[in-house]
Amino acid sequence: MSVKAKNILLILTDQQRKDSIGAYGNPLVRTPNLDRLAAEGLRFERAYCQNPFCSPARASILTGLYPRTHGLWHNGIRFDEVGAPTLGNILTERGYRTGSVGKVHLGPSFGPHPPAGFEESRDYWARHPEMRHWHGPYCGFQEVEMTLGHVHYSTTSGHYGAYLAESFPQGVDLFKRENALLDRGWFETWRNAMPEQHHYNTWIARRTMAMIDRFAGEPFFIHCSFPDPHHPLSACEPYATMYDPADVPEPIAASPEELDGMPPVYRAYHLGEDNYFAKVPSFPQKIAGAPLREMIAQMYGMVTHVDRCVGLILDHLKASGLLDTTLVIFTTDHGELMGDHGFVLKGPFFYQSLLNVPLIVRAPGAEAGVRRELAAHVDLVPTAFDCLGLEVPEHLPGRSLRGHLEARPLNPREAVLTEFRPFGGPNMKVLHTERWKYVYYGGEPWGELFNLDEDPRERRNLYGDPAHAGQQRRLHARLLDELVATEAAWPGRGPWL
Repeated sequence: MSVKAKNILLILTDQQRKDSIGAYGNPLVRTPNLDRLAAEGLRFERAYCQNPFCSPARASILTGLYPRTHGLWHNGIRFDEVGAPTLGNILTERGYRTGSVGKVHLGPSFGPHPPAGFEESRDYWARHPEMRHWHGPYCGFQEVEMTLGHVHYSTTSGHYGAYLAESFPQGVDLFKRENALLDRGWFETWRNAMPEQHHYNTWIARRTMAMIDRFAGEPFFIHCSFPDPHHPLSACEPYATMYDPADVPEPIAASPEELDGMPPVYRAYHLGEDNYFAKVPSFPQKIAGAPLREMIAQMYGMVTHVDRCVGLILDHLKASGLLDTTLVIFTTDHGELMGDHGFVLKGPFFYQSLLNVPLIVRAPGAEAGVRRELAAHVDLVPTAFDCLGLEVPEHLPGRSLRGHLEARPLNPREAVLTEFRPFGGPNMKVLHTERWKYVYYGGEPWGELFNLDEDPRERRNLYGDPAHAGQQRRLHARLLDELVATEAAWPGRGPWL
């Protein structure tokens, strides 16, 4: 069995939990198209993102580099593709057609744009309506058709905003909370009135299929990126009422004892107090119970909507005769806490529901099944090169997954590294091994240590426990080894040396 692809279709969602997909064991949510993709491809159970925030995670997916190397270490920072070439940059140089539809989010979206970055600035689009005629190049993509933001934020900028202005101007108001089909005033949650046929998910599916048609006949790399199910949790019909909040599963419950053993930022966020991430309403007082169940129901609706759009794209790829020559990768930038341990959204909280992401790979000639070995987002770019029959660039720290696809895993990972560096907080590094999770907070007296075999729900932090001091030291040393082993090898030496 040998894997060889001609094209790449990378499908991304935003802030999606692994367990929001039927193929990953959810008995309630309806994801027939992702389930079919998983049945025809390889489903990775232990794939990890390299950052729990959108922009850094996406930059790692597209460059194959860690945030400390590609430089986009937090949202709101301008990405420099000269210092960190993307898969699109390199494949464009190799003669591939490259394009992106939907959310890119490698540049600042809110506030005034920086001197060199305007492409994803909502402020710039508002002041420059001629941007609707601009389609790239951008970050290695020869052609781009962008959405900017989520739900109501998406309507007044980007190419999708231009589509609404020209084809369905009333849609600008239908996404807004004041025009909700149902709104009980709960945190980040309402049912929106946008018709499915004009929703950005549907628009992204249509524009991706059109790009496939334009690129057909040439080798291509298409990045198809859905903004959902990122908050606000707000589905359109029929998805908004598809799931009964009474039926959704209970999250991993919070407990005072668990919070006592965690770094102080966890308790502050849980109680709605000031912290170095973001201040949200108190989970026990404002979110737990009926509001959370409605959040989950809306999230499931958004996932099913995306699943339908993924199905349209895959069916179109098959009807075009391209499915069996295309490497299809489905993943998300990072997960979502969604009530687990008394938290919602994302942030510097390193539970499995946030870091352990869905990853499904369907490749021509590949093995179908499930892999439980460790995998990482930085592995996707080397996998793409390897499956295209191209030499994997030496500067990439990840490992190709082609061996897994051919049922002959070579040199499997022993560890995965995740990084987070907040504004105003400590630099954090997370190490996952087969059994353990270790989190180091630079310069702080606290940390995290979990035995994932014995404590898969991450209830008991063993950091500082004398009985596990030896294991903590070994993982700390392994973390240092992993940081050294993944140091930047870019740029390479020139011929003058």
